[in-house]
Amino acid sequence: LSWLKPRSSRCINFMAKKTYVTDDKELSKEEIKNLLIELQFLEQELINRNKLIEPVAYGLPDLLFKRGENPGIWDNKQEILIRNIFRRGEGEASYRERQEEQLRLLVKEYLFFNKDGIKKKIQTIEEQFRLLSDFVFSRKRQGIVVGPRGGGKSLIVGLIAWIKMVYHQQSILDLAGTGPQAYVVYNYVTGFFDCVPKLKNQLLTHDPFKKRVHLINNVSLWCAEKESEAVGKHCPGTIVDEICIDNVQREKSIKRSMQGMLSEKNNWCILLSTMQHDKGFFVETWDCYKERNYERYFWDIFDLMEKCKVGLENAT
Repeated sequence: LSWLKPRSSRCINFMAKKTYVTDDKELSKEEIKNLLIELQFLEQELINRNKLIEPVAYGLPDLLFKRGENPGIWDNKQEILIRNIFRRGEGEASYRERQEEQLRLLVKEYLFFNKDGIKKKIQTIEEQFRLLSDFVFSRKRQGIVVGPRGGGKSLIVGLIAWIKMVYHQQSILDLAGTGPQAYVVYNYVTGFFDCVPKLKNQLLTHDPFKKRVHLINNVSLWCAEKESEAVGKHCPGTIVDEICIDNVQREKSIKRSMQGMLSEKNNWCILLSTMQHDKGFFVETWDCYKERNYERYFWDIFDLMEKCKVGLENAT
């Protein structure tokens, strides 16, 4: 842990009730006692930290249970997450169904977003939920999304980012074709923390800055309005909003900024935009999605429209 400064260069191992030191010097009983006290302190700090970063401890559904396990339950006495056996040899279809059931529970019962000062529930169509599920459960690593303006693209991707930070403990770089657009996803993510106030108070090191959210486990969301703000940000996750632009130089800078994720394990990337131009990096990726190993997600305004039933009971 970065905050724990070692007080000695000697490394101590307790094996078979024997003490070993790297510099071949024996430790006094008092030194051994002090080291044991420090180790106990460190162990308790790790327990406390694991409790603080475990979403289930705040009453949220468990999304990370393995195949054949039941969703975890938090034991307040032991302060641990308990997952019991569900069924040995569980099939992929059954496991996927149970995963998505927990995800729907989280989205429907625990999260909301604010629009014009009004608290609203999150509603998803089938294609939006497919996008959400694929990335929350790491089934896909690269996705490209096309949808209408105001069609929920940034909302769903913001939800993915929040879950990746809280559940998967992954840092994320938030980019956009036009700099200010990056704040749309960023504001959704910061708003989701308000849905679980206790988690927000314990998990965030401080209130969100203008361009950064930082958690106690060193996970961050970076909102990079300019290329210079993305330099040196090696994050597993990268989001690029409204990238269908007619600006070659901006496209080049975005592609350079995306390179940082390649050095990280379990990296992933989502490109999203309204289709505004017929050429450029986004259009090429959409057309050549198979060759570039992207998964395509698409919905239009008609997919989002709800049938109006007012007056239909008297219609002839």
